Formats: sequence, structure tokens, C-alpha cells
Amino acid sequence: MKAFFTFLFFSLSLFTNVFAQGKVDPETAKSFADGFSKKVLGSLAVDKEISVEERKQNVRDLLREGFAMKSIGQASVGRFWSQATNAEKTTFHKLFEDFFVDIYLENFKSYKVTEVSVVEARSDEDGVWVKTVVKQQDKPDVIMEWKVVQGKENLKIINVMVDGFLNFMLNLQKAFVDIISSKGGEFSAILDELRNKNGLKQMVNLEK
Repeated sequence: MKAFFTFLFFSLSLFTNVFAQGKVDPETAKSFADGFSKKVLGSLAVDKEISVEERKQNVRDLLREGFAMKSIGQASVGRFWSQATNAEKTTFHKLFEDFFVDIYLENFKSYKVTEVSVVEARSDEDGVWVKTVVKQQDKPDVIMEWKVVQGKENLKIINVMVDGFLNFMLNLQKAFVDIISSKGGEFSAILDELRNKNGLKQMVNLEK
């Protein structure tokens, strides 16, 4: 679970200043993060009445609603984004989103949330950090902080930090950049790896 959210933390920090469109009121950010975090974590309950594909679509819709998905993907490939063709960028966004949904489901499949509560909100230069406490069944509480900024139309979460654990995204971005670099800077290399989800998950070491 920490691996998944640190994936967000580092990638999103790369573009926060560009994405943020204006100041956010801390109380508004608290309300947004409180409602969205409960929807995100509440979606972890397995509904036996829906199929796997329906469950995936529900998660996809939820992530699109609250996260800046395209910007997250763009940040994960760093400088190579500018080298991709328009067609490659379109394909990448689709494959990255599929990958993201799978990571979400995999990392949370045994996660049992009993309560989510907002603790505080603090402003910084481009948004608001909202701290929440996540209580789990038979597991220690988790401190989860959500970075909320003003997007072009709506508030968006562009950063999540869990218990101060920050290292995973460094491994992920390094893996993405290494994949492209090893193929002579060909952006198509990361598209091939995203199609091979299992191989990429192993490479970026999602379980740590």
C-alpha cells in the first residue's frame, strides 16, 4: 500500500507548480479530501455482485475524478515526454491508466478500512496538504496526507504521502527512464513495457 502511494508522491511533485491554477482555501481542501479519500478507500470493499471488469471501471472513474491522471503519467517519464509523438502520447495515457488501475487494485486487495478522519490542513506555496488518519481492521493506523490544488476546472489531488515513506517513486521513475534509455531513447520502449504489466511491476518492485 505504501508503494502505491509513494508512486504518486514523487511523480506528482515534479509538476505541482505547473498544474496548480490558483490558491485553495484550506477548509475547502479539507472538505474535498475528506469526501474523496472516503470514496477511494471505501471502494476497496469487494462487491461480489459485480464483475472484475466492472470493478476496474469503477476504480478508473474514481481515479479520473480525483487525480490528475494525465499529468501523473507525463511526470513519470520525465524528459522523454517531449520526444514522444502525439500518437505515442495518446497510447501512453491509455496504457498508463490501465497500469495505474491494476496497481490500485493489487495493492489494496486485502486492505480493510474501518474509518477515515481529517486531522488538519496546511497551506504551502501552491496548494493545501490535508492530513487524514486511516483506521484498519486488525492493523495499525495509517497517516495519509493528500496534496490538493486548484486545477483548470476542479480541485485535484496531485500528491499523496503515507507515513513519510518516499522512496518507491524514485525506483519507478528510474525504471521508466532506464527502459527508454536502454532502447536509444525510443519512447515506444515504455509502451511495450506497459503492455507487459507483470514484467514492469516486477521491475519497479511494487511490493516494497
